[in-house]
Amino acid sequence: MDLAALEKQLRTLQKDSIAKIGAAASSAELDELGSSLLGKRGALTDLLRGIGALSAEDRPKIGALANEVRSVLDAALKALPAAEKWMAAGGGLGARHCVAIAMFEAGRHVPAATQLEAIARDMGQERPGLRAELYAQAGQAWMEAGQAENAAAAQSKALALKSDDPDLWIDRGLSYAAIKAWPRAISDFERALALRPRDVEIIVLRAAAWRNAGDPSRALTDAQFAL
Repeated sequence: MDLAALEKQLRTLQKDSIAKIGAAASSAELDELGSSLLGKRGALTDLLRGIGALSAEDRPKIGALANEVRSVLDAALKALPAAEKWMAAGGGLGARHCVAIAMFEAGRHVPAATQLEAIARDMGQERPGLRAELYAQAGQAWMEAGQAENAAAAQSKALALKSDDPDLWIDRGLSYAAIKAWPRAISDFERALALRPRDVEIIVLRAAAWRNAGDPSRALTDAQFAL
């Protein structure tokens, strides 16, 4: 097995394992997953048996990647139970936020988004900046879940609280782009540019939106400016 093939298998193991961790229904199931993934006879150890066929130059690269994968999976396995334990002990909104972030990291994007929006609502009218951040995080979780319409809705709530944040306008523009709502995407990118003038990244995004909206002339103008 060559370096590229082993790297691909390690990345696939990480992705598939995160999905399994996110779908786990109990702590016992998480413990069982931990053993099957990271134990002495687990999937990661089994993959690394192919390291002996690599050159001396490539072995450290795979070793570093394997350590990274192990760290990511170990953190995902531990984060959600710890956060849920804190919440059960009366940790309040902070504990609920930790649970939501742990869910997100474990690939459970829909419940993470739902939890983040619920926390923002439960804060009432207090700390609008923090509520905007919570809605923005919910938008990211909805996008990871492939639900761009829900993402745009959450980002709209964030913008209602913090309309001077160009990154929020960019995020909602990307959500609109994902559902092919090109005029709305262009409008949001323009609002972002008003707050962050001549930003090349935003101009490139607007150029793509103009192109998809059927206006190649404006797309070309933006593209030439970005270059």
